[in-house]
Amino acid sequence: AQLGVELLTTESAERASSAVTYTLVSAAALIPFALMRGSAGGEIASPIAFTLIGGMLGCLVVGLWIVPAFYAWLAPEVQASQLFVDEPRVDMISTGGTHA
Repeated sequence: AQLGVELLTTESAERASSAVTYTLVSAAALIPFALMRGSAGGEIASPIAFTLIGGMLGCLVVGLWIVPAFYAWLAPEVQASQLFVDEPRVDMISTGGTHA
């Protein structure tokens, strides 16, 4: 099986729902802190909340779009058999996991 754009889009789509859900729920929990500029402690909590929300959104964009795009651009088509080992190698088992 070829690893490439088709596998990349499938895996990105599977990860997207959990990553977006996590980001939105976490950002929603920080919104009250981001909006408390006029109250006591707001001068500290509000910038921190905005920074955290921006960081989570930035990580979401990088993880779901930029990293897969760079992978598709830089990585050549590779055979899946070159990356995954179906059966453990006997020489690695007998030497405790190191190459003989």
